[in-house]
Amino acid sequence: MYTDSGVNVKTDKLFLEPVETLIEDKELLKKMGQLFFKVNTYTLNRDKLFKSLVVRDLIKDIEYEDEYQINHYKDDDYDFRFDLLSDRIEGKSMIRELKSKKRFHKCHESSIGMCLQDEDDSMKVLIGYIPCIDNEELHSVIEYKEQDAIYIIDYTQNLMMLKDDYITINKYRVVNEVSSESLKKDLSIMIELGIRTPFYLMFRDEIMRDLKKNSRVLKLED
Repeated sequence: MYTDSGVNVKTDKLFLEPVETLIEDKELLKKMGQLFFKVNTYTLNRDKLFKSLVVRDLIKDIEYEDEYQINHYKDDDYDFRFDLLSDRIEGKSMIRELKSKKRFHKCHESSIGMCLQDEDDSMKVLIGYIPCIDNEELHSVIEYKEQDAIYIIDYTQNLMMLKDDYITINKYRVVNEVSSESLKKDLSIMIELGIRTPFYLMFRDEIMRDLKKNSRVLKLED
């Protein structure tokens, strides 16, 4: 039995159930949550002329380095640099969205959308899990290469940073990846079959194998 997305009902149920966090160190998870909140607060407020005292205190560990045109986070536990995606792209409407809360909850769709616009087919969407206190949340980001270094774009956080730093900071557990080239080839199939984006990203290879298998069966029956 299958859902409207073409996914087996059993798979659909398992897919939607929360995944238990693999990390047992609650203190580490708490620090990760605090870091996420600080960086998110910074990317939402960096360019605002007025910042409340609460916001200023939250982002005191982050500064913009004019010499290198990059943002630097440093405290007793973490030390890393990152770009804001809104500093690197064109398009006023997208920049406004990235600087606001409208960017939230769009990780799968926005990652796919950016890859579909990738003229060089140099990007890929990664889908995986980021741990919280009790559960791991499904999350998609973009991986791309620039000057022999591999970076991650996280649209919902308005972040661009080295992949190694992103993985280390977020303990991001990658489950699957889909290239921009594959996305472009599969787009019409996704739309025609109404496959939901997270299902597609998680099970892309299995879906395509089943479609080819079913196509061969139908030809034989004809």
